[in-house]
Amino acid sequence: MAGSKGVPGRHGVEVVVEELSASLAARGHEVTVFGWRGYSDPSGEHRGARLEGTPGPLTGASAMPVHSMEAFSLIARRRASFDLVHIHSVDPLLFAGRLPSLLPSVVTSHGRAWEVPGVDPFRRRMSRLAEKRFLALPCPASAVSEHLAGLYRALGREVEVIPNGMRDLGTAHGRVFSRLPPLPRGYAVFAAGRNIPAKGLHILLEAWRLASPGCDLVIAGPPASGRYAGLLERLAPGSGVIEAGLLEAADLGDLLRGAAFGVIPSLAEAQSMALLDMLAIGIPLIYSDIPGNVEAAGSAGLQFRTGDAGSLAEAVQAAVSGRVPRSDAFRGKLAPAHDWRRIAASYESLYETALGDDPGR
Repeated sequence: MAGSKGVPGRHGVEVVVEELSASLAARGHEVTVFGWRGYSDPSGEHRGARLEGTPGPLTGASAMPVHSMEAFSLIARRRASFDLVHIHSVDPLLFAGRLPSLLPSVVTSHGRAWEVPGVDPFRRRMSRLAEKRFLALPCPASAVSEHLAGLYRALGREVEVIPNGMRDLGTAHGRVFSRLPPLPRGYAVFAAGRNIPAKGLHILLEAWRLASPGCDLVIAGPPASGRYAGLLERLAPGSGVIEAGLLEAADLGDLLRGAAFGVIPSLAEAQSMALLDMLAIGIPLIYSDIPGNVEAAGSAGLQFRTGDAGSLAEAVQAAVSGRVPRSDAFRGKLAPAHDWRRIAASYESLYETALGDDPGR
C-alpha cells in the first residue's frame, strides 16, 4: 500500500490504511505499507503489516510528491516481491510513473482534493491533473462513498463503492482528562485529523457564539496554521473552548464516551472518519448536510445546512436541550456496511479483479 503518510494512522486516509492493512494481515495476506519517515516508524511491523519509510520533507508543497515518487520507485524496482500495489488517494497517481503498467494496481479515491475549500491554486491544478489520470487508468478503482463514485461514473469511470469502517477506539482509562481542565458534564466534541477550513471549525465557533449553549466545546485535533489560525482566534468565544490537541485513538474514545454530543461541521468530505468514530461510540451527533456526511450517518443524528452558522446554532441548542437522540439505536443498521472484515473482503475481490486482468499472473 502506498499513497498515505503511513501507520499508525492519526487521521483520515492513514486511519483507513491502518485498519485495512491490519484486517488483510489478519486474513493471511502479506501487507507492506509505505509511509513517510518521520510520520511513523520507518521500519518494523504494526498490527501484522510490514512498514517501510521513505525520506523527505513532512510539510510543504513538495512533501507528498517527494514521498510518492520515492515509494513508487521502490515498489517498481522490487516489483517481483509484490503481487499488487494498492494506491490510496488520487493525487499521488500523478507521481506513479509507469508503475500501474508494471504491477497489477488498485486505486482508491478518498475524495477530490481540488474541490476542498482553501486549497492553494498549485495544489488544485495538480489534483485535477491527477484525477485525469485516475479517470484514464484501466485498473480497478474504488471510492469511499456512493456520492463520490457517482461523480466519477458521470465522467465515464467505473468505480466500486467500498466505504470506510468504524474502528474500535479502545480506552486509555480516562488518561485524556488528566491533561485537560476539569470538564463539567454536558461538553461537546469537535474532532478532526487536520484543522483546515474544509473541516468547518470557523463555522462552529461562530455558531457557538450565536447559540450561547452554556457548555464547553472540546476541540480534538491539531492546531490550525497561518491565516486560518488567526481567523479561529478572532472567532473563539472568551471561554468555554478547550483545545485537546490531536489524540490517540484510545484517548479520543474516552473523550467521546463522556461527551453530551459531537459536531461535524465539514464543508467538504468524502467520508469522515471522525463522524464514523462518533457513530461507533453512539453519542448524539449533529453534522453538516454534505452528501458524504448524510450518506454515512443515514438517519442518525441531526443535520444542519452546510456553512450556515445560524442553522448550526439551532442544531447546537437542540443537542444541548436533549432533542438529538443517541446514535446507538442506528448503529446496528449502519455497522454492517462499516465492518472492517467485510470491507477487507470487498477489497480482496477488487484485488482478484486486478490480478485477473494481468495476463502475466
